[in-house]
Amino acid sequence: MFINITRPGLSFFIFFSILRIVLLFSWNKINETRRHVMKPALTSIISLFLLCGSISCTRSDLFDELMSTQDEPFFLILLSSTPPDNESEVSLSRIIALCFNDNIDMATVTAETIIVSPAKTFTYSYDTVNKIVYMTPQSDYSENTFYTLRVTSSVTNIAGEGLVEERTINFTTTAAGVPDMVIHDGIRDLYPESTIDFGILSLGGAVQEKVLTIENQGNGDLTITGIALADGLSGVFALSHDALPLTVTPSAFSAITITADPFISGVTTDSLVVTSDDPDRSSFPIYLTSTALSVLEPEIHIMQDLNDMPSGSTYDFGTVKIGSTSYEVIFTVQNQGTADLIISGITVDAKDISVLPVSAEEPPLVVQPGDSTELSAVFAPTGVGIRLATVTIANNDSDEGAYIIKLKGRGVK
Repeated sequence: MFINITRPGLSFFIFFSILRIVLLFSWNKINETRRHVMKPALTSIISLFLLCGSISCTRSDLFDELMSTQDEPFFLILLSSTPPDNESEVSLSRIIALCFNDNIDMATVTAETIIVSPAKTFTYSYDTVNKIVYMTPQSDYSENTFYTLRVTSSVTNIAGEGLVEERTINFTTTAAGVPDMVIHDGIRDLYPESTIDFGILSLGGAVQEKVLTIENQGNGDLTITGIALADGLSGVFALSHDALPLTVTPSAFSAITITADPFISGVTTDSLVVTSDDPDRSSFPIYLTSTALSVLEPEIHIMQDLNDMPSGSTYDFGTVKIGSTSYEVIFTVQNQGTADLIISGITVDAKDISVLPVSAEEPPLVVQPGDSTELSAVFAPTGVGIRLATVTIANNDSDEGAYIIKLKGRGVK
């Protein structure tokens, strides 16, 4: 049954009609002998071209559907673990984190599918947005002990597909009375040589402040002997903290306040160095950076949970059953500039994925300097296979006026 011929479909129809005339003309020029040999081949070619033309002319919606979905092999993979394989000096209360590439069926996460030796009892929890399984020990590990954790193929995603390859993770616990220093920035755990970006600041504007927390996750006292800026000559960054030397008992905290107050335009960098008696991280450097502008202008920046999402980045919803809706994913749109950021439009080029402001306000959305707004994204597959979408966020940032986020998900029955 024919459906309305769209403009692209009409073009296909004209093209294949002309092609058919050319082929038929060539046919008449072929001698009888060659005609007998080539007749089946040319007939097949003409039929194929006409069939393609009919599809293009009559089912442009089918053509669009084929272009917006992809079928590709899928494998459930364990991407990373905390602690990583062969880690030593692991604290006696360390929570194990397993990060996968797809949505896990938590009913398949048990002591029989994730095997720890020597045996330990854990409670399990799941971060749906980041696809992380957390294993919290119900009691401390034994000290100075070698542990093996085996993640078997019986761990599956919500489609029942098992881990493509079993993974083994080994770690050795610390001795009793050993400190373990962890530094947080209020959002995430920092690692040596992590970067703290104060963003874009205006000259003469408000002083920007960030607070770091030092936590002792070990089972012995932690002694902090130094908290200092490696350069300290720029005059932009300043520190405030408790008097040194500082003792942090197990499970206790101490704070470091960092301020940025630029007085010249441009980028300023420095390093904060924390020294302690932590056996693994006696020197803990953290990079600091800020950018000061004399001209007021907005600067868009997007985060998904703890993850930076530069323009062109991709977020994967993972596997979702047809007829179901994924978990809600929040994208935080920050204005790191010095003038109002105006979001004039949000467009999505696929019907299976929707993106809307959490505030339920319609664009234009105004985000003041240092402020943010949130966008909510969900995936509700209507067919089997990989579904792709491009989200375009139109705004008044001078060099990122069309901010692109790519979204994907996999539909299964």
